[in-house]
Amino acid sequence: MLAKFLTKEEVENKIREFLHEHNYQYKEGIIVQKKLKAIDFAVTTSESKVAIMLFMWNRSLPYDKVFYLEEYLNKYGIDKVLLICKQISPRAKEIIRKEKISIEIIYESDFRTMKESPLLGRL
Repeated sequence: MLAKFLTKEEVENKIREFLHEHNYQYKEGIIVQKKLKAIDFAVTTSESKVAIMLFMWNRSLPYDKVFYLEEYLNKYGIDKVLLICKQISPRAKEIIRKEKISIEIIYESDFRTMKESPLLGRL
């Protein structure tokens, strides 16, 4: 039996519910530059600015997207990126770990299988 994956909209709704429930200040669809993907959720806490980026592709996220997300960190004063995806390439994970890039990976399956939100304690 095939696992039912959550759609991008379902994951976005779960994120919105979590942010509302915990009274986080956030904005959606922030365009920082025309050539870059809009930030799906920009969350501002007392200590930091966090970007939540969704890449809900049916294939593994390539390593070049790590450098793409690093651009948000360096140019736009974002402290951390929460990357939500279905799967990520081993090379991309290795780059995040070795370069100590402030990107945390959350898998779509975490939203399906965990009792609590996978965002808990990460913002």
